[in-house]
Formats: sequence, C-alpha cells, structure tokens
Amino acid sequence: MHPLVKIICIIVISIFVGISNWSGILLTAAIILPIYFRHSNYYASAWRMVKRLKWFYFSIFFVYLFFTPKTSLNNSTFGYLEGIDVGIYRVSVLILIVLSVNLLIRTSTKEDLLSGLYLIFSPFVLIGLNPQTFLARAYLTLDYIQILNSQLGEQKDFFSKRFSLPKLVSRLAEFVSTWIEKAQQKHTQPLSIKLLEYPKIWEWAIPIGLSLLYIYLPIQIDKLL
Repeated sequence: MHPLVKIICIIVISIFVGISNWSGILLTAAIILPIYFRHSNYYASAWRMVKRLKWFYFSIFFVYLFFTPKTSLNNSTFGYLEGIDVGIYRVSVLILIVLSVNLLIRTSTKEDLLSGLYLIFSPFVLIGLNPQTFLARAYLTLDYIQILNSQLGEQKDFFSKRFSLPKLVSRLAEFVSTWIEKAQQKHTQPLSIKLLEYPKIWEWAIPIGLSLLYIYLPIQIDKLL
C-alpha cells in the first residue's frame, strides 16, 4: 500500500473513532485487532506504546469520571456511572489510535513515512510552508528519540538508584551531554528523501471506502442495539 494512503487511513480512523460512539469503537477494533492476531510480532511494540501512556489514560479517565454531568442519576451513589462510561470510551479511543499508529510504523520504513508526509505537506508551499524543512526536523526528531530510547535501555540502573541532589544533577548533565554527542555523531551525512508519485486512482478507494464504512455501519449497529 502507498505510504500516503496508509497515513490518510490512519487519519480517517483517528477522526471517526474520536467523533463516533461505541459502535465506532467496535468497528475500529474489528478493523485493527485481526491484523494483530495475524501478525503476533506486532504485539511487543504495541504494548510498549500503550504502556508508556498509562498515566495519561488514568488522567483522562478520572477527568471524565468526576467532571461528566450526571443527568440521569443526579445526587445518586451511582451517578458516577455516566462518568465511568465516558471515561472508558475516551481511553478506548486513545488506545485504538495508538494501536493504529503502531501498525503504520511497523508496516512502513522511516523513509516511506517521510515520503508520504512530504506528499501531504507539499501543497502547503502555496502558503509559505517549506515541506523539506519540516521533514528534516521530523527526521531528526525521530532519530533523537531513537537514540534516547537506546541510551535509556543501556542505563536502566541509573533510574533504579537513589542519589543525592548534587550527584543527581551531575549524572543528568552527563546523560544529556552523552545523548547530544551521539546524536551529533550520527547526523554527519546529508538527509535525502525519496520522492514518490501520488497514489494511483484506485488506491484512493481505500480511504474513501473506509470513510463510508464509518458513516454507514455505526448507524446500522445503533439500529440493531
């Protein structure tokens, strides 16, 4: 599948799952989960991505739990049920988006992703945005994150020990300086982006069909429920 089509499909999924209801959640799960069942090697990276945001999920859940208006069970012990429902729904939306993005990353090379993003942002030249500058910064950011993750894996004991404040500051400064040094050593070669042609006409049927699926099926599911 063309990288641009993949990116647009992820955008379509993210938009529709965010504005739909539980039927949209079920539809998205029916689209994404079979891919994970078929490719079990995607589980580890998906779990890491989901796990890293666990405190964000808790925050979202508790915000909706305590601040959702209790319209049907006012002043009742069970008034928080509405907040629980909305909180679980919003967390489910975020998890499904994370799983979708993980699929995009696992099924695409970094060069393909950058080429797809270039095609998306190239029309913005008309308003003065330089897509090459944007992609260069995106590429460097992705590489910096990769180097940081590698360095964190090498120094797991650093976060498991307790230090006095001066020594902690010293170790953090050493950690950051090492990270910057590795990043600078890696980016001595010029960045080249593979320019792709736009997808063929029939390939556009995939995101269009996905959009129509989100528009039609949730309505039918709601009728059945």
